[in-house]
Amino acid sequence: MIQGFAYDDEGAWPFEADGSGRSLENIGPWGDPAEPGNWRASPGMGGSPGQPEFVQPLIASASIRAGQLVVRFEARAAQPYRLMASADTLSGPWQVAVAVPPEPEARTIEIIDPVHPGASVRFYRLVSP
Repeated sequence: MIQGFAYDDEGAWPFEADGSGRSLENIGPWGDPAEPGNWRASPGMGGSPGQPEFVQPLIASASIRAGQLVVRFEARAAQPYRLMASADTLSGPWQVAVAVPPEPEARTIEIIDPVHPGASVRFYRLVSP
């Protein structure tokens, strides 16, 4: 499939793919290719052509506790994650709410994002990297 779109090296685009040796990889081929949230930086330096498809992280649970969003997920070893947030899933923008650095071993991660006063709706997605 060939797609045409514009991308940027600012805003919600994966910063790891901005001159640091990683390439952009489409994680949502049926989504809007101009949406930064449909892309991630390749897991390895130099991109990942011919490598098996990366498995997106799955959220195990999400709850509100003491006025904060608490998200739990199973993290893979040596893999960074970002909890992205937006008030609008269609027009964005998606912003990094919480960045999770790589862990030496696979384990359950719990991340917390304060509930934002005055925000009527806030959508989240977990991406890596």
